[in-house]
Amino acid sequence: MVVLVAAGAGYGGGNIGPATAAISREFGISLSTVGLTMTVFFAAITVVTLGAAPIAHRLGPKLSIILCCVLAAVGNLICTVSPWFAGVLAGRAVVGLGAGLVFVIVPVVARASGGARLVGLFGAAVTIGVAVALAIGSVLADAGVSWRVGLAISALVGASALVTLPREVTATAQPARRTSGFIGRALREPAVWQLVILFIGTNGIGLVISTWLIQYLTGHGGDPLWLAGVLGFVLFAETALLRRVSGRLAEAGPTQRRLAAVSPLVSALGLAGLALDADALPALLWVLLMGVGFALPYAVVIERAQRLFPESAAEVMAVIQTGPNVVPMVVIPLVGSALDAGHGPAAMAALAAFMAFAALLNAGQGATGSRSAGRPDTRTAAPSATT
Repeated sequence: MVVLVAAGAGYGGGNIGPATAAISREFGISLSTVGLTMTVFFAAITVVTLGAAPIAHRLGPKLSIILCCVLAAVGNLICTVSPWFAGVLAGRAVVGLGAGLVFVIVPVVARASGGARLVGLFGAAVTIGVAVALAIGSVLADAGVSWRVGLAISALVGASALVTLPREVTATAQPARRTSGFIGRALREPAVWQLVILFIGTNGIGLVISTWLIQYLTGHGGDPLWLAGVLGFVLFAETALLRRVSGRLAEAGPTQRRLAAVSPLVSALGLAGLALDADALPALLWVLLMGVGFALPYAVVIERAQRLFPESAAEVMAVIQTGPNVVPMVVIPLVGSALDAGHGPAAMAALAAFMAFAALLNAGQGATGSRSAGRPDTRTAAPSATT
């Protein structure tokens, strides 16, 4: 269930990348306007993320996951049949609502059921979903198949977890509370800000790349569409494999966790290389480097965040996840505008600079899960509950 619901969310996030040029042609709009499909997606994720913890408390984890699947299916079907771009935007908003619930609720379920390693598997499944969406979408586009077929496939993938639902879904029990009060408390912790910035690099920048990598490689590098799709698949398949490693690093010693925190430096090198040379062979090296920093900090961030606030697992996930949702809302249209203007390499260089900043800010933060102020959290984590 964890794997399929995560893959469905990832597929719904990655399905636009191969379709950007086709959507631009069909509706007569610019690439930056096409980028609004991802802006709306992330705006919906952000809105639901802030309210996901109360939704989870009210519905329980099993019904929450069912809702995730239904929203993914319905939203993608709206995109598939809409004759207007406004309808596509509305469908993307519905898909985003489902994905927002996934990214807050399912990591908590994963950690309660299988610890940091299952969290790593959750992250791997999200990126496998992105990878497969890029590959299938590129092959369909290269064969002249309508982009709407790819979104119809997304509806099926988004609903696939419904066939695997167990009778009981375990998650950490949460006391009812006002999420807004928790947000203020969490944001007063410097360690939370460090984790948010690192998660933006790990999660948010990866999603920006998933939107524009194929367009960048075909437009700036001159690579054929199918090859650009293969490179996109390689990037996110590698990220998926390494996110499994991230789960093991999160349970390892402080040195390993620290190395994971600084691994976005490797991604920064890959992005900088992509800015310099996007031809097929060098691009393969660059995407392999990029995958390291998109993957290794993933479970480490989630584990550290939940250790900071063990009594508020869903709430802290909502806070940590907000950054990777808000930043792509702004950055994806900006990168689209840069591509329209022929400034794609400058956009890649700017993303590289941010990845380096996130890594350096967290360079010494792998050693502990305690709060930055040095006060241990003496409150006891609530016991597990089932629904």
